[in-house]
Amino acid sequence: SSDLENSIIEYNSKLCTIIKSPEFSSLDDEAIKKIADSTEAKFIKSNDNKLKMFSWGVFESLQIPFYSNLLMSNNTRSNMISRNSNDNNDFGENVQYDSIIDITIQNKSYYVLLGSNKSGNLCLYKTASVYSIIDFAIVKCINVFFDGKNYLSDIKFDYLINENIKAEPAFSLKNNQIECPVFNNDKTRLTGTVLYNLIIK
Repeated sequence: SSDLENSIIEYNSKLCTIIKSPEFSSLDDEAIKKIADSTEAKFIKSNDNKLKMFSWGVFESLQIPFYSNLLMSNNTRSNMISRNSNDNNDFGENVQYDSIIDITIQNKSYYVLLGSNKSGNLCLYKTASVYSIIDFAIVKCINVFFDGKNYLSDIKFDYLINENIKAEPAFSLKNNQIECPVFNNDKTRLTGTVLYNLIIK
């Protein structure tokens, strides 16, 4: 109903305002985790503790929930990388990021964000992106995945749950290379993988 939709928009707006506030950024990790737990949100951070993410969903009881993600870092402004509220302020892919992996390229720190889109409890779509912290700002890295021919800013795969897929498909990251599953045309069978090198120009 319109009342429910308006309440979700209001909830997201208030939550974004709180998370972006100086008071919130001054909280320690334990306090932020308590807030995340009380709102059923996710709070994750990088191994070096420099990058943190607050991620939450609405309409989670429905087949396709709306997910939003906000990145935070010490002494930097927060960065809303996606917001899904079903209104004019809605932007970004409907993905909930749930992992931050630290990597080092040319002696500089970068962060691989992994996320998924869910239909009910089933993950049908997964994506990976890379971010860095530059001059007190959180910045998305562009054209960093190289497959030998093309440079991409994001890599992703999607699939359909069925009896041919026994284990949940996932990215594999090792030595600044990320392996991505490949499926047949109807997305029902895993046929191989493609390897991407992480390259910062």
